[in-house]
Amino acid sequence: MIRKQVPTVVSGRHRAARTAATLVLGLLVVPALGIAALGPATSVGAQPAVDPPGRYVDLVFDRVERTNGIVFGTSTDLPSGRDVELKLDLYEPAGDTATERPVFLFLFGGGFVAGNRTIEPRAYCELMAQRGYVAIAIDYRINQGNIVTEGIPAAVEDGRKAVRWVREFAGQHRLDTDRIVIGGSSAGAITSLMVAYTEVSKPSADDGSAVAAVLDLWGGLYNTIGEMEEGEPPLAIVHGTQDAVVPYSEAVALRDRAEALGIPYAFHPLQGQGHAPYMPAEVLTMVAPFFWDQLWNDALDGPETPTPMPPTATAVPPTSVPATPTSTAP
Repeated sequence: MIRKQVPTVVSGRHRAARTAATLVLGLLVVPALGIAALGPATSVGAQPAVDPPGRYVDLVFDRVERTNGIVFGTSTDLPSGRDVELKLDLYEPAGDTATERPVFLFLFGGGFVAGNRTIEPRAYCELMAQRGYVAIAIDYRINQGNIVTEGIPAAVEDGRKAVRWVREFAGQHRLDTDRIVIGGSSAGAITSLMVAYTEVSKPSADDGSAVAAVLDLWGGLYNTIGEMEEGEPPLAIVHGTQDAVVPYSEAVALRDRAEALGIPYAFHPLQGQGHAPYMPAEVLTMVAPFFWDQLWNDALDGPETPTPMPPTATAVPPTSVPATPTSTAP
């Protein structure tokens, strides 16, 4: 197994925030279900009920419960003209009694012509649920025609619907609507960036699809990058320097735009990596401290507030993270 130093830049609020600079990049491509196979849980001790130390950064919950197939909206399939249901899978830390949990909304990749919510997003969602988030993997329409004029706007419209669903059903699922992180890989990252920073498929100035932070895994904003404005959500960027599908220059452009606008960002170039390396454990270990810093540290200002525990940089998840299907009702 080879250890490589990966340059990491954190800018904006809390510039000296914790970083995970050493990654284990040995076997980068693993089967989609290998990270979190169904099966008995591997016990790591008694599960604290509320706010265990290291929450939101470390893997503090040893089990995850999944609710499959919740319908969060309908959209029109453009080629056929038929209405289609959009569904999501909800991942929650088992035994968590916190009254409000932050949300991690993940969109799959696939070039707007392939992919689904059940395979690639699963490990990302389970690992974030283990950190104390409620993670959500969503459907969005694919194969909608021309990718630029139909495919991307359709995906962004569906992404916005998912954020609005989070707000509408926050009380029912104990969701913190002030702390919604949206992200994805490749096409899912492009969609997430456009939800957060552009007017694409946005019907009004305030339609309830605002988010608090963004995770960009090998995506880009291309010619809409000029729509990023001062005061918009913090951004974590992870991108292979040898990406031949979404050029690494797109990540550099995002970093430079965020820097110019004063938007807090974390920049993680993956040296020598191409497009979409499958490394959810390593990636989330890198970005989780940044999201903690951006979403919670302002609340920690004050002389009597204890300093949060630093991350342990646990890149490897437990051997088994069971996901238990439950009710499909919202």
